[in-house]
Amino acid sequence: MKEKKFFIHPITVLLLMIVSSFLFFVPFKGAYIAALSLSLGIEFLMARKSFFKSVSVLLILIFFIHVIFVNIGFFLIFFIPFLKLMPVLILAEVMAEFTSSELLWACRKIHLPETLAISVAVFFRFLPEFKHRLKEVREGAKVRGYGFHPLHPVRSFEIFVVPLLYKGLLVSDTISCAIWTKGIESTCEKTELHPANFSYRDVAASMLMFCIVGGGLWKIF
Repeated sequence: MKEKKFFIHPITVLLLMIVSSFLFFVPFKGAYIAALSLSLGIEFLMARKSFFKSVSVLLILIFFIHVIFVNIGFFLIFFIPFLKLMPVLILAEVMAEFTSSELLWACRKIHLPETLAISVAVFFRFLPEFKHRLKEVREGAKVRGYGFHPLHPVRSFEIFVVPLLYKGLLVSDTISCAIWTKGIESTCEKTELHPANFSYRDVAASMLMFCIVGGGLWKIF
């Protein structure tokens, strides 16, 4: 089988997501900026289309926090946590670039339980599907004269989340049928058309993120 050349292995990206999530509790700006830069660099190399969207969202968040809502603590409660999680969300966009079979093979490579491997693969593979469904809900709400309003967050939450949950149930039925059709429950040995191996890039990215997060935690204690 031909080996597919990834810039970063899927498991490494998942590890970086888990490690960078600890920065949510680190008040040290230097560690956050370093982790954000690393995440953006990986996204630029592996998911260039998503990179420009992430930069746009990041700039909008910074503008809202430091210009518009700088003296309104109520709105900062919603925007600052989202900004703190940007490195994790950016890496999630990178994970969504892998196919479900690539993610499944990567999870099996480190001997994750089959149920957990399927859950990880389906979750990240269908992040783009989630965006598409959210767009459908937004367009439907717009036709009915509804929309998101920052002064009414609870009402806006109802308008978008409830229909999204219903659509998610419909998608889950489709995914379940597809999984059973492809024989996912078979106990035979599974193979991958494009297997991927770890490289020096995975080691370098992992060590760099560990150093960033470790340095931020060290500054606290």
